[in-house]
Amino acid sequence: MDDGQTVTLLVEPEATLQPAVELADPNGVPLCTVVAGAAGVSAVLQVVPTAGAGTYTAMVSGAAGTLGT
Repeated sequence: MDDGQTVTLLVEPEATLQPAVELADPNGVPLCTVVAGAAGVSAVLQVVPTAGAGTYTAMVSGAAGTLGT
């Protein structure tokens, strides 16, 4: 991504997953984390500005021990 661009991520899980989404900068430093309110609820990370050019990483995991896709 280029410096100054914005990132928006949407995770629409199945009923058993409470998604947690984290965006990290090119150095692996977390910029923003969002956790859905419950299992089966979408997680939206909205309008996060990039802090410099490079490859940003989005990571999705299950919060509160939930599993799913």
